[in-house]
Amino acid sequence: MKPEEFFAFLYGFVGNFIKENLEVNSKPLRIWITGGSKEDYETVRDGSGDEHHIWSGNTEVRKSDLQLIYFRSPYSGIGAISTCLSDGFYDPFDYYASRVITSKIKTFEFVTLKELRENPVWKNNFLVKMNMQGVKGQIISHAEYQELRKILVQKGEKSKVLTELENVIIETDVDLLNEQDVEQNLLEPLLIKLGFKSENWVRQLPVRMGRGERNYPDYALFVNNKAKGDETAKYLWEAKYRISNAKQLSDTFFQAKSYARRLNSLAFGLIAVEGVWISQKEDDFEFSKIKNYSWLELKNSQNWAELKKVFRRKV
Repeated sequence: MKPEEFFAFLYGFVGNFIKENLEVNSKPLRIWITGGSKEDYETVRDGSGDEHHIWSGNTEVRKSDLQLIYFRSPYSGIGAISTCLSDGFYDPFDYYASRVITSKIKTFEFVTLKELRENPVWKNNFLVKMNMQGVKGQIISHAEYQELRKILVQKGEKSKVLTELENVIIETDVDLLNEQDVEQNLLEPLLIKLGFKSENWVRQLPVRMGRGERNYPDYALFVNNKAKGDETAKYLWEAKYRISNAKQLSDTFFQAKSYARRLNSLAFGLIAVEGVWISQKEDDFEFSKIKNYSWLELKNSQNWAELKKVFRRKV
């Protein structure tokens, strides 16, 4: 089979038999903005288009994210939104190679570039400063998104025209975009609030498991690594961007459990934008005995006391 025939087979035939799960079961956390033409708008505005669209987007897009669409001249405004039904992907056969599968696109009254320039929040956005040139999958802040919702309500649109975001209760007003943000803006402040200091933890501790296999727990506290192959750590923490379903929780839990067994830890915690999960050696690290607290629940003094009881400086 010639290379061109093989590609035709992959893209023209196999796709008819591969059914991707396009259901979204979690609220959105991130918002992106991409571009569209006059013709694109005319295709989607009457609502009679396809249930799913393949649209230009960023390869960093993750399923459940939201994507706003800025339509170029003659509209020159943000006029539609959709939910991302897939992660962003690279299509070498498309003119706009970075793509994402989205839900049916919902249109609304345009928020024009002129209005964005005059808005106290949006006027500082770098795309607005560049007259929306090159908009093809850039992330926007939660503050900008909420401001857009306010503008649309003032225009008479229903408040539900833009989806509510996941309500993540944290101490610092930041946008969480990836796992590193969770580590820096959630986990480390949490550890400090629990009474630990930066010198108490080691990030990405190298640990040999199995036949020379090297693993790296995200955060190990009170490490004793003087004896190679016999390292210990009192506590462990694994950070993920999201833990929004049972499979993600199970995969993360058993990964952390293997580290805890190897390092003879007393407890480990999992952390994501949804909250924290904790497991203890005294419970034999059983999955059924894991405890979970949302960020809102950790505002409760009793729940906070329970967390502090598990992760103590002195045992």
